[in-house]
Amino acid sequence: VVGVNCGGGWGRVGEGGPAAIYDVAEEMVKAVGASVPVIALPNAGHPKRVGHRNIYMATEEYFLVYAKRLYKSGVKMVGGCCGTKPHHICQVASAARMFGGGHHIAPQPAGDVSNSAPSKQRPKAHAAVARDAIPVGERTKLSCKVRRIWEQRLANGTRKQQPIGPEDFVVSVEVNPAPGLSTDKPMGVARMLRAAGVDVVNIADGPRATVRMSNTALAEAFQQQLEGCETIVHVCCRDRNLLGLMSDLLGNYTRNLHNLVVITGDPPKMGDYPKATAVFDLDSIGLLKLVKGLNGGVDPAGRDFGGQARFFCATGAEPGAVDYAREMKRLREKIDAGAEMIMTQPIYDAAVMRKFLDDV
Repeated sequence: VVGVNCGGGWGRVGEGGPAAIYDVAEEMVKAVGASVPVIALPNAGHPKRVGHRNIYMATEEYFLVYAKRLYKSGVKMVGGCCGTKPHHICQVASAARMFGGGHHIAPQPAGDVSNSAPSKQRPKAHAAVARDAIPVGERTKLSCKVRRIWEQRLANGTRKQQPIGPEDFVVSVEVNPAPGLSTDKPMGVARMLRAAGVDVVNIADGPRATVRMSNTALAEAFQQQLEGCETIVHVCCRDRNLLGLMSDLLGNYTRNLHNLVVITGDPPKMGDYPKATAVFDLDSIGLLKLVKGLNGGVDPAGRDFGGQARFFCATGAEPGAVDYAREMKRLREKIDAGAEMIMTQPIYDAAVMRKFLDDV
């Protein structure tokens, strides 16, 4: 193992922290290749005097962003040095799960509480038994058409047969909210697409970490104002914690927004508000598992939540990924977690497309 730890007034910034050792760790990976693991242990930045306290300025969200960058660069182990605390390491663990799989490990309570007086706690509810999910072909118009084509034209993936007409192919076109308050422009585009026979309008959730009207509000407007228009909305893990994601999913269901594209999301650093806080309580795999539970009538706490959802879940994949093996490994995990359809960015290289389709 080779590595770099702590970090002084050098690197990308003069205040230490993960950014200060990122460049060094990246160069180490390039120098040693895949044969030697590289470890990076950044500090929490130089402490600043605030009032009567010394405060380390690298927040846990900042640590999460750079932990993901370090893992993506090829660093195998990421930890912490001076000033890091358990919440920093929790974010590093979150990044590790995002890039390499693994399971959430809850920290043990401090101290031995076996002899302490019993506390007054609410009795734990009995774990619910998940029901069989509603068949894919019965959930939405989109899922019905996808399932029919998969079974009839493609014989469950065992046959390659050219589509004969519009009923043998599914067409989705992305239409995102325009900046500001008006829905006139995207509504006009969606109306044109609907008239042309497009099956579903696909609406992103703050793409490239930009601020736009809620994609669910625009989707609801499309479905109310355009007869027969069906939408598929992205659900991004960046901006909402577990409670917010769960609340939004339940709200989406009551608004008849049952088609989802579950993604992890771009970090705020990429957008117009780089100082915005990224949440990432879950990544796309964790959120797919949550939705799969809802489709079985079970909430994230393992309890029956008084109903059974019929969400149709797509997920994202990158056929041209630099680390193609890792991309395929994560795609397998997404499918196991509940993904029922794969959506990619546009592919302009036929060889890349064919390899990806064959491998999937």
